[in-house]
Amino acid sequence: MLTELERVPELQQNKLLSEAARLNPKSLWVYRTQLEHARAPEEKMRLLQQIIEVFPLANPIYYLQLAELATDLNQPSKAIQVLELGLSRFPPDFKGYQSGNFFGALTPSYETWRTKAPELLERLKNAR
Repeated sequence: MLTELERVPELQQNKLLSEAARLNPKSLWVYRTQLEHARAPEEKMRLLQQIIEVFPLANPIYYLQLAELATDLNQPSKAIQVLELGLSRFPPDFKGYQSGNFFGALTPSYETWRTKAPELLERLKNAR
């Protein structure tokens, strides 16, 4: 389906993705696909916000992406709020992902979250 989506004009892609979201409101793949096709930063921000509301424990990287986007859009308070929420759900010492990894290594997205989220939060708080 995704390869077929790439073959239609952008306006039709948006309609198809909207219909997929309507028919599958609890499917993360629909939101992820919409996010991949979103062009405007505000649209990406809206989709990331929806993802963390509907799928709060899906992946901490969505919190980081939303916080980075809010920072880029000069919304540091929003970025701080998102990071604090994400860190409350995925603390840096969280071990939940380790059982599925060889040698106890964290998944790359969680490792990115674990290192970047606290750094960004500290930087934003210090800039106030």
